[in-house]
Amino acid sequence: MSEIAYIALGSNLGDRHAYLSRAREAIAAIPECRVAATSAVEETAPLGDLAQPPYLNQMLAVETTLAHPDYLAWFN
Repeated sequence: MSEIAYIALGSNLGDRHAYLSRAREAIAAIPECRVAATSAVEETAPLGDLAQPPYLNQMLAVETTLAHPDYLAWFN
């Protein structure tokens, strides 16, 4: 049985678009996972009082047959 996992991506340093792209590709390459849907990439301001560049953010819906603890291990 497959489940849908929702994963948030974000980057605010360097080539932000490339980092999001590499993250999507890496997630798609995980055995027993398939990227089912992606949101649009959105630019957001950082929270708090720290001076830092804006973020690019994106959400992924990933269909997986991995058990819950198993797919979390890929991201630690």
